[in-house]
Amino acid sequence: MEKWIFKYAEFLLISHNCVIIPDLGAFIINEEGSENSDKEILKPKYSLIFNQDLKHNDGLLSSFIQQHENISYQASCKKIKQAVLNIKTKLQHDYKIECLNLGEFVLNENGSIYFNVNKQYIFPANWGLQPVFLQRVVDIEENIRGEISKQKIKKKYHIGRFASAAALIFFFFMPSLDLSDQGSRNINQQAGFTHLIFTANETNEEQINNDTIFNKVIEDSTANTVNNDSMSEIEKKTVSPRTYYIILGSEKNEYNALALKKKIESDFPDIALLKEKNRYRLYSVSFDEKPAAEEYLNKFRNDNPKYKTAWLYSKKNI
Repeated sequence: MEKWIFKYAEFLLISHNCVIIPDLGAFIINEEGSENSDKEILKPKYSLIFNQDLKHNDGLLSSFIQQHENISYQASCKKIKQAVLNIKTKLQHDYKIECLNLGEFVLNENGSIYFNVNKQYIFPANWGLQPVFLQRVVDIEENIRGEISKQKIKKKYHIGRFASAAALIFFFFMPSLDLSDQGSRNINQQAGFTHLIFTANETNEEQINNDTIFNKVIEDSTANTVNNDSMSEIEKKTVSPRTYYIILGSEKNEYNALALKKKIESDFPDIALLKEKNRYRLYSVSFDEKPAAEEYLNKFRNDNPKYKTAWLYSKKNI
C-alpha cells in the first residue's frame, strides 16, 4: 500500500503547518491557543484537519521526495500521481485507508473522502512540553514566614529544655554556702542534701523528668550522628552493578555520531555520546535499575513516535 507518502507528509508537518498531496488534499495543523488559569500554564492546543479543496501542487512534497530519493522533479511528481491513484482505487474497494500516525481516510455514502484524525497524534510543537504550575508571590511569602515561625518556636523549645536540665544539674550538685565551723558546715551540708532529696522526691517530679529528657536528647543526638555516619558509609559503598541507557541512535565512527547528535539535539538538547570499542551510541537518559529504564522506554516511545526505534542498552560498571 502507498503508505510511504503519508510518512513523508507526517515528517514535513514537523516544520510546515500545511502539507499538500497533489490531486488528493492537504493536511493542515491549526493552532487554537491555550487555556491558562491562575494556577497553571497549559500546553497550546492544536487540531489536525484534511482539506480536499487544496489539491494543487505547491512543490513542497515533490521537492522533498526528489532530494530524499535522489530522483528528478518530474519523476517525483509522477510517483506522487501514481500513489494518489492507487489510494483512490483502494478507497473504492475497501472504504478505509490508514494514514500511519495521522489517522485514516474513509469513503462516505456520497463518495467523498472523509478524514478521521488520530486522537493520540502528538503535535510536533508540543513534543516534550508539560503543564507549568504557578504559585502567587503572596502565597510563597506566606509559606516562608510560616516556616520561619515554626523554626523559631522549635529552637526556643529546645533551648528551654536544655536550660531547664542544666539548671537542675547545677542546683542538685551545688555545695553548701555556710562558712561556719567545720562541724556546722558538715551538718548543714548533710541537712541541705537530705532536704533536697526529700523535696525532689515529693514535689519536684517535673525537674526529674527534665533530667530524663536531657539524657534522652543527648542519646538521640548521639544515635542520629551514628546513624548518619552509617548511612553515609552505605551510600558510598552502594554502587549499581549495571547502567541502563535509552539509546536513540548509533554510529560506527565518531564523525557520523557527532553529525547525528547535532540533528537529535533539536529535539533533546541533553543528548549525550557513549563511546564503546567499535560503536558510538547516543542516549537521552540513563538508569541504575532495569525496571525503571524499561518503564521509561515504553512511555518514551509512545510520547515520541519519531523515535519509536529507541532501545535499551545495558552496560556493566567496572
